[in-house]
Amino acid sequence: MSQWSWLVDYIREQGAKLNPPTMLIGEVTASIPNFKVKVMGLELDRDELWIADSLQGRELLVGEKVAVMPLVDNQQFVVLCRVVRP
Repeated sequence: MSQWSWLVDYIREQGAKLNPPTMLIGEVTASIPNFKVKVMGLELDRDELWIADSLQGRELLVGEKVAVMPLVDNQQFVVLCRVVRP
């Protein structure tokens, strides 16, 4: 490893902060009112989730897949829509 590898790592780390969050696929593990979604092995509950207004009148059933977008701080997530495979 060269003497400048720390600089390359630092530049990558700083540059990664500017990358937009990636959309994820989650699975509903509990329906509303105790809404929970499992994403990448992590179960998120109501305190960590926002739900798109278009989903408010529709019941999301346990086992359904949803598109989830993390907010910039990666502490809260927006459930955008229900998704299915064709």
